[in-house]
Amino acid sequence: MAGVVHVDEMFTVGEAFFASPSPSGEWGVVFEDDGDTGYLYATKWNHAGAGGPAAPMDALHIYNAANVTDRAKPSRLQLVWTETGSAVALLLNGYLHAIFDLGQARCFCRNNFPPPNGRSPFRRDEAWDPGLMEQFRPRKSG
Repeated sequence: MAGVVHVDEMFTVGEAFFASPSPSGEWGVVFEDDGDTGYLYATKWNHAGAGGPAAPMDALHIYNAANVTDRAKPSRLQLVWTETGSAVALLLNGYLHAIFDLGQARCFCRNNFPPPNGRSPFRRDEAWDPGLMEQFRPRKSG
């Protein structure tokens, strides 16, 4: 199954907000760096009015800004969806950091933090596996 790059942007650690709806339209993700931490959020997607992210479903910790090596250098962020829109991967500088997979009801990040909340549709019962990226094999959209 091929992946489609929906977001491909440069940013500086400490100042980032990127949102991307699933190609299926029912949910999406938001990457936010508030200056202290970087998180990837799975959200319900609001299609009313201006549209965009709505209720959060779960969150994955990506980094603490103070611990990022070369944080002053621009970084490349990519959000890669499966063609069906059931799963999304976050890559930073070409390196896989997190996956939300609604189709398989699971999510992964490198540090497995924070624990899932009780209402999350995702489980975290599997170990991090670099081979998880295989389902995405990015290709440019367009």
